[in-house]
Amino acid sequence: MRTTEDGHRRCAFERLVIGASTVGALLTLMACGADEKICTAEATCTNMVSTTLTVARSRPELDGARLELCRNEQDCITAVVNLVQDAGQERLVCNPGMGGPEGSLDCSSSLPGDISGVTLVVSVSPSSQHDLADGDRFTVRVTDVNASIVWAEKSGSIASYKTIDGGCVEGYFCRQGSF
Repeated sequence: MRTTEDGHRRCAFERLVIGASTVGALLTLMACGADEKICTAEATCTNMVSTTLTVARSRPELDGARLELCRNEQDCITAVVNLVQDAGQERLVCNPGMGGPEGSLDCSSSLPGDISGVTLVVSVSPSSQHDLADGDRFTVRVTDVNASIVWAEKSGSIASYKTIDGGCVEGYFCRQGSF
């Protein structure tokens, strides 16, 4: 196996073109070794933390609300929650343009809502300069439009992140966890 200039791992014989036949595919696997990876894409995972949060409000009430996620009582990221139509049903999403130097924050609502309110699925991808460390403590909260009234809040720690092999780039991995 060789590594290309851009860090991708490739079998030395992957460029052997025999045609789009089963025989060609078998010869390529034999030349490369069935257990070796042939990678043509960038790394396939992202550092991420996720959680769910139930807010005792209706979807229309949450339109324009503020979502905030803080790590270790600092590194806070905020987003605006927007009500959108999706295949004839209402759902909530975070403004995709929100984020900052700490990373990006994403959310979506469960479909359909239940009697206890709306459950938001929240995920954050920290920027590369904000590496995830075992023991990180997170707080996520939803407030009104003015960020003056907290409608829901949840805190938790991640004792140990799961490390995932990035796949195609030698030595690349990511860390993921939920609270």
